[in-house]
Amino acid sequence: MSLAVQIDEFDVVAFPRSELVREVIELLTNHANVAISNHSIRSYLFARLAAEDRGLAPGRDYNPELLFCACALHDIGLTDVASGSQRFEVDGAGTVRSNRDAS
Repeated sequence: MSLAVQIDEFDVVAFPRSELVREVIELLTNHANVAISNHSIRSYLFARLAAEDRGLAPGRDYNPELLFCACALHDIGLTDVASGSQRFEVDGAGTVRSNRDAS
């Protein structure tokens, strides 16, 4: 079996290195179960591979840090850190904002 995307460098699947990314990983791993955590990280890896397949370059065509944060936190509203008072996607956005403001 061959890959549809040729990976010349392993940095395609590496996480961006920043304080924000560390905070997002901490929030995700402290509050999401293994299934949601793994799904969220796979979403980021899939997005990076899809971008690579389309010839998009990190830093030129998209911001890798923002892509990581969006993918990693897209289901945070399903976790115990969210209030549960609204739809999960709205709860997730509020949760991320309040956690970031508290930092």
